[in-house]
Amino acid sequence: MIDVGHRWDKNGTIVNASERTDTVGDEWATLSRALRKAHGFSQQDWAATLDVSRKTVQRWEHGVGVPDDRIESNLVEFCAARRVFERAARGTVSIGVTSLEELADLLVRSRGRAAGSRPAGLNMARHLVGRDRELAQLAALWSATRLVTITGPSGVGKTALAMAYATALPSATVIVRLESVTDPELVIAQICSALRARQHAGRGLRDTVVRSVGAQPTLLVLDNFEQVRAAAPVVADLLASCPALRVLVTSRAPLRITAEVTLELAPLPADGRRSAAALLFVEHARVADPGADLTAAALDDIVHICARLDGLPLAIELAAARLRMMTLTDLRRRIDAPVGVLGAAPADRAAHQRSIQATLRWSYELLSPTEQRLFAQLAWFSGGFTLDIAEALAPATAVDDVSALVDHSLVHRNGPRYRMLELVRLHARSLPGGGDAAPMSRWAAAFIVPRSAELRGPRQVEALHEIDNEYENLRSALEYALGIADGELAGRLASGLAPYWDAQAMFSEARRWLELAAAAPTPNPIGRSIVVTWNAYFAGHQQDLAVADRCGREALAVWLEHGIDAGEGYARMVLGWVAAERHQLDEATTEFAASARLLRASGDMWGLVRPLNNLGEVARTRGDLAEAAACCGEALELCRSLGDEHSLPSILCNVAHIALDRGDHAAGSTAALEALDIAEGIDNGVARANALDALARAGLEAGDVEDAVRRWASADRLREMIGVPIEARDRQIYSENLERARSRLGESRFDQLWAEGSPSGADS
Repeated sequence: MIDVGHRWDKNGTIVNASERTDTVGDEWATLSRALRKAHGFSQQDWAATLDVSRKTVQRWEHGVGVPDDRIESNLVEFCAARRVFERAARGTVSIGVTSLEELADLLVRSRGRAAGSRPAGLNMARHLVGRDRELAQLAALWSATRLVTITGPSGVGKTALAMAYATALPSATVIVRLESVTDPELVIAQICSALRARQHAGRGLRDTVVRSVGAQPTLLVLDNFEQVRAAAPVVADLLASCPALRVLVTSRAPLRITAEVTLELAPLPADGRRSAAALLFVEHARVADPGADLTAAALDDIVHICARLDGLPLAIELAAARLRMMTLTDLRRRIDAPVGVLGAAPADRAAHQRSIQATLRWSYELLSPTEQRLFAQLAWFSGGFTLDIAEALAPATAVDDVSALVDHSLVHRNGPRYRMLELVRLHARSLPGGGDAAPMSRWAAAFIVPRSAELRGPRQVEALHEIDNEYENLRSALEYALGIADGELAGRLASGLAPYWDAQAMFSEARRWLELAAAAPTPNPIGRSIVVTWNAYFAGHQQDLAVADRCGREALAVWLEHGIDAGEGYARMVLGWVAAERHQLDEATTEFAASARLLRASGDMWGLVRPLNNLGEVARTRGDLAEAAACCGEALELCRSLGDEHSLPSILCNVAHIALDRGDHAAGSTAALEALDIAEGIDNGVARANALDALARAGLEAGDVEDAVRRWASADRLREMIGVPIEARDRQIYSENLERARSRLGESRFDQLWAEGSPSGADS
């Protein structure tokens, strides 16, 4: 595809046979002069900036010639670096154009090319939605290299970008399609054929290609190179032998040869009604069904569909094509199984690009057997994975296998984590050998058990962070265990996650999983009783006292039958909580005392902290402040010695209330402030709400009523968000304090301050 209407001068400027000096040439002359003067450049400076001679600049400014694609790349790079168009749009510089689009149109006119054709690096194809930035990047890369490889996952639009760029160039462009070539030895023959070069006797294919290209500026596009990467030395040899040759490669993996620059193509942004992904969907939807309802009301469905498809252009095109046979509403409803709902692309596409299944299968078949196996296993990690996880699955080959998956654009790295696009992940799970999530579930069990134990030790902060990073994967493993009715595995995972749910105040989610795990069949009564005990604990926190009592007694029977003191201690702690909330203070004291004795005897000092603190709460409710201070003091001392950050706020809040009951406002405020500081550090909403309550009461007693109301309102909103009501035994004093504040401020001012309270308590 050679533009025969123009020729190249020795400086790389395109001129026509008669060196035209008409008005379209004058447009570039005017723009060049305006850009130069706006930046205070002499003609020599401007020539050096664009890497041309001063004579070329002089000719431009006399209306002779326009830049070729190499110079244009320098121009695009200059305009981007100096933020020329932003300044032009603000009016701080006047050059006659205010956008890359206007510059494109001007150069089109100046080159006298066909209407709608665009120069290199600009928006050269209307159907190529959302890729202006990538086209400009591609144009700019040629200043540093003669080999660019566009990489990216299946269906991301590598070929479309390369073709849009190449077909608008004024230089000779040779497109070599390699999707049907599997033997690297045949690549040079395919290039020779695309050049239509005649092979003479005694001259090999390589020499024929080199002679055909010669010194002519030529862009060689090698499309779909991934399955013939062993032919990369052929490309290196051609570049070394043809100094005016540039090579543009599309491949799911880079060539890994000297001087290669990669342009990694990401999916289209899909984060709103005006996103590129939504615009692409609309464009294809109008072709599929000209009468489709694409009004503003339909855009929310389109945004959901595009986001579900990860902004992948091929997937969006295939989804939009489905509007020929279903409504947009039907498509949205079915898009949660995207691989199945997406149809086939037009028949003029390469065979491996006609469906998502075909294009992903193409990538999969290029992997080695060990890479295929690891790829299928990692697809079950919905939250992504680390190299440590990959090594747990494939100890001997993980590093090389993950590197290959990244090279083939099947996996993308973001910091220490690796992820698959959702469409890729779902397809991989349907591959041979990909239907078994057992390796993922085994990893999850091995991961959660030690970290759950570390939540009760000096590494509790680090363990909490590690679980947080893998929580999505752990939840997937729990779903899998429940799906195959493996109650023992589900119980191990759920009970392992329970301390994490407690620390994160995720009470509703905890109860859902624990109830499902308890209902799953298991031959292990001890494992099930751990699950039931935790469920009783969380039910109690949510004031679901009937469930807490039932589950607590069910678990207690098992612990007594098997003589397990620690288990009995925890069950009695829950039953003591239920009794306290029902104002059965004698029974509560008995159960908490028994819990403390059993946990102390079993050596569980981390568990002992809680019944000691509970005994202090009950004593305070009875009005026995000396006993309350003794119990909470022992719990606080033990908690500090263990380094148990997560239990400290609750104990400190009790210490604060005891001090306030005794009239020591300073000590009460100090303890409440420390509780709030720790609660915010560990990001525990329940602890933060309790600390805000204590601070509010301290403020009320000190006369700072307005701040007190704001803090109570903040705590109330936090509890509402978390789904944890105020404890029953505290409600009466809580209501009395609110009434005291209301009576001091008046109804209107109280309501105004209550509305100002925020869940963070930051305004307090």
